[in-house]
Order: sequence, then structure tokens, then C-alpha cells
Amino acid sequence: MANSMVPWLPDGTEEGDFLSIDLGSTNFRVMLSQFTPGQKPKSEVQHYKVPNNVRTGESSGIFNFMAESIIDFVEKNEEIKNKELPLDAIGKDAVKLLQDAIDRIPNSKVKVVAILNDVTATLASGHSLDKNCVIGFALGSGLNISYVERTSCLENWTKRPEGYETVEFIDINTEFCAIGDNGSLDFIKTQFDFELDSESLFPGAALTALGLATLIDRIDKESITIAASGSTIEKHPKLATQLIDFTRELVKDFE
Repeated sequence: MANSMVPWLPDGTEEGDFLSIDLGSTNFRVMLSQFTPGQKPKSEVQHYKVPNNVRTGESSGIFNFMAESIIDFVEKNEEIKNKELPLDAIGKDAVKLLQDAIDRIPNSKVKVVAILNDVTATLASGHSLDKNCVIGFALGSGLNISYVERTSCLENWTKRPEGYETVEFIDINTEFCAIGDNGSLDFIKTQFDFELDSESLFPGAALTALGLATLIDRIDKESITIAASGSTIEKHPKLATQLIDFTRELVKDFE
């Protein structure tokens, strides 16, 4: 598990225009989010297909591709093309490389200001729409869960950085898909779990519903909303419903 260092979620007072990006295995998404206090955020997204030679080539190629796509998106939008826009991106070194690539394009005004995991962003997005949302869940080519935890429960976070001394809650990125990678969960697996894992692109993903149910029980609130994103959960015709039903059954077992 990883402390995301994100202690606050949207509360409806946010204001301004922000760019977000998401790089997948085949597509690159650029999204404009517009916040007005007291209103639901507005968003506009455009997909850019990542060419094979870019995806498998040197790192400079992918960052140049992302920068060019971002500027293309901005230039096509009359509302924002003359604004200096903050951009959320992923990875410390990647941010510098991306900013350098953007700066190489003449007259670009996009600045990278924040980095966060995609499942943390999913949680923040869900919370902006429903204040009961305290779990973020992503299921696409990857799998992950984040949730809001009491800082008093973080045994290893004894020395807090400046500005976090009085923070009561923090977003935890579980990196759920990696749990059990070292064999620590093998003792509870059956023959069928091992067979499923051997054929699965992501071994251990079958524990998803159990993980969600455990978090719901751990959070101990009467009403909880889960923000979900990802190509698999969005496009599979039955998975979302089945996952909800199975999670509910598991939560009942905990009661």
C-alpha cells in the first residue's frame, strides 16, 4: 500500500480550467475539466491513438507525441487556447520529460502542476459528484483500489511532513493487484484459484470483490459510493452488475 499524500477531496468550491491526461497501451486521452463552485464539473475528452512505432520506440518519442496531442487539443478549443493551463500527469521523472517536450513547442502555455495515480483521480472525481464516495476502483488492463483512511490508523506514518500535522484522513493507494505477488496469499487459495491465475492476464484479480467488501466493512459507514473507471468495467456488458451483487453478498457475510 502507498500513502498518496492526498488529504483532501473535492468539496464543491473548486474553480478553474484544468487539463488531465491518461496514457494507455493503445490510446492517449486528453481531458479538459471546468470547475464552477456549487456546480457539477464539465468535461471534454479527446482520444489520440498511439502509433506502434511511438509505443515501442524511445522515450523521447512518446513524450513528444503526448505534448503534440495536448497542444492540438488546446489549439482546437477556443475557450482555453490562450490560457496558461495546469496539467495533471503521472510520475516524477515523467513530469519533467513531459514538461520539457511541451516547452519545445512554440507558444505553448501548458504547465504540469500535479501528479497522482489514476485510481486516486477516480476517487477524487467520484467524490466531487457524491460526497459518500470514499473508494476509487479502476479495472481496465490493470486493477487498483484506493480508499479514504484515518491517519491515526497509519502505524508507519509517525513523522509527518510540514502541513500534514493535523490531517485526519488520507487517500491510500492499495496497489491491490500486487497483493499476494510474493506468495503471501497462497495459503488461502484453492486449486481453482491457481488454475484461474495461470490463465489470467492479472493473477489475483479474482479477489477484487473481496477487497472491496473488506474496505466497505472497514470504513464502517451506512452509505458508501464507489467510483469506478477503466475499459473493462465500462465495456463489459455484465461485469459491473455482477461485481456489485457479489460485493453486497460478501458485505452481508461480514455483518
